[in-house]
Amino acid sequence: MKILAAIVLLAITVSCHAEKNVTNDCNYKKVNLKLTTPQEENIAHSYWQTDTDGYESIDRLFVIYKNGSVAIIEHKYCSMYNFEVAFYSREATEFSDAISFEKTFRNLFSLAAFSDRKTRKSISTMIKQMNENNFDSSGTMSASSDASTEDSKRAELSLSYNPLEDSSLHKAALFIYMGIGGEN
Repeated sequence: MKILAAIVLLAITVSCHAEKNVTNDCNYKKVNLKLTTPQEENIAHSYWQTDTDGYESIDRLFVIYKNGSVAIIEHKYCSMYNFEVAFYSREATEFSDAISFEKTFRNLFSLAAFSDRKTRKSISTMIKQMNENNFDSSGTMSASSDASTEDSKRAELSLSYNPLEDSSLHKAALFIYMGIGGEN
């Protein structure tokens, strides 16, 4: 019985050690990413939080704007890089027209820690999709783009806009997602 218990403990120890070694095989590491904190005058407070999800590292930036708007920017990375933004606008004018929407979207997307020519082109493609659908701040809208490259770097981007109920503290929400890497 003692030998069986020793074998089980040995197997658990080896599997735990093997999972820790997986982090050494990360394609995306914090040292290679450009994580920035915006320094705009309209920001009241911002702070970073670090976390993990299995072997993936997570860095979240919380930004509180002076007008009451809030942005949560998440960078999740190891085998692939995921960039997600949830932006809650306090003022309805933030998305009053397509130009205001594009300005806010581009400003938030500029916080991505990784971007190349193809992903920047995808941003323009998604803005074009929103304009072709006659962007209207009173309705829900979304757009997406595939920015995968020939060198087998998979990249997908999406954005969605949602007006919020009149009784809500915030008037609209913008969600941005970019995933780079993973299986093709």
